[in-house]
Amino acid sequence: MKQIEIKTSSRISIQFDLANLKDRALAFLLDSVILYSLIFVLFFIRLAINEGNIETFIYVVIIPTFLFYTLIWEIALGGLTPGKKAMGIRVVKLNGQFARANDYLIRWLFRWVDIWMSLFVIGSVLINSSRFAQRIGDILAGTTVIKFSSTTNLELKDILEIEDQENYDPTFPQVVQLNDEDMIIVKRTIHRQQQYRNEAHNKVLRELAIHLQNELKIDDYKGNELEFLNTLLKDYIVLTRS
Repeated sequence: MKQIEIKTSSRISIQFDLANLKDRALAFLLDSVILYSLIFVLFFIRLAINEGNIETFIYVVIIPTFLFYTLIWEIALGGLTPGKKAMGIRVVKLNGQFARANDYLIRWLFRWVDIWMSLFVIGSVLINSSRFAQRIGDILAGTTVIKFSSTTNLELKDILEIEDQENYDPTFPQVVQLNDEDMIIVKRTIHRQQQYRNEAHNKVLRELAIHLQNELKIDDYKGNELEFLNTLLKDYIVLTRS
């Protein structure tokens, strides 16, 4: 599985799984089913109404729907289409930020080269062979497609799910120097270490704890790394949500 490493504002690194060709092809297939179903429904409604010129309806409604389906959805949903959402994948910039409208436009324009004109060949080859699984449109827009449903997914709701602690005295008040994204990484790292319990995830947890101790200038904590990270989470919630 190809991955991309993204650094947060506090220089903490996290890896995202990149969507592979199968993920993207299935998302494309689902979107195609939805698109053609939508066109069928529009035609059915038009025939039921039986008003106006059918050619005008095709040029004004059907063709724009076919052409701009992907572009409109990605702009409206921040890198998602119904098919992508169903497959748990999203278009993002290589730095992990959401893409902009002009980025989606570039990707959309080069669909005609990557997909239609080359019969999927160019896009497929580049997604399989490029470092960040990018087709031409992605390369020019500086984007890629990540798996946002994996355990590395960053969502603010993960922070909000942590219960507030009443009558809690924070141990590390300097944790407010961090932000929500950093604390989500802490929570995800703990979750992965607890889920898999192997040396690789233990090492990541230790390295994250050491990094945050250095970042926050904490040099007198006597507990283990897991206790330290859990304490940081509780402190952050109390200090930022009170």
